[in-house]
Amino acid sequence: MADHGTLGGGRFTIQRRIGAGGMGVVYEAYDRDRRQPVALKKLLGTDATAIMRIKQEFRALADVVHPNLVRLYELIGEEDD
Repeated sequence: MADHGTLGGGRFTIQRRIGAGGMGVVYEAYDRDRRQPVALKKLLGTDATAIMRIKQEFRALADVVHPNLVRLYELIGEEDD
């Protein structure tokens, strides 16, 4: 994904790549629905087991709110082009 591309069917406009790790790449993006900047993590090379683990972690952490933590809002699945 080059900078200034889109994800989520055009909902998210990629501003810049923030970082990368073993499971994926994190981008700073603009969410057109929320009308605010967001951080997006795009997973790399996931299989069914990894997807299940990510869903479980997301559900466990979605309600955690603290001023020093990033808030989780949505988990979106998208097919690669």
